[in-house]
Amino acid sequence: MYLKSIAMILCLAATGAAILSLRQQRWQVEHQVANMHRQIENARRSVWESQVKVTAQLKPAALEHRIEMANLDLMPLTGAPPAPPQPAPQPARTPRRR
Repeated sequence: MYLKSIAMILCLAATGAAILSLRQQRWQVEHQVANMHRQIENARRSVWESQVKVTAQLKPAALEHRIEMANLDLMPLTGAPPAPPQPAPQPARTPRRR
């Protein structure tokens, strides 16, 4: 009886230690995920700030004037994409008569 009690206590202690280890690992992973989200957010903020700086320095009227002065034949990129080709109409099928 004494050995069974000791074995049971050791098994419970090992199970508890394993559960604590898994909980610690989960906390570490959650911490890493939070850090990665923070890094992603900082990178997005940096990109947005760069876009704002470029937009502030870009003056569309001056750019169009310089393009006209250089006689460049440029196509706009912001237009709607070309429509996909339409399939050829299928001839109407007539039911077969027997």
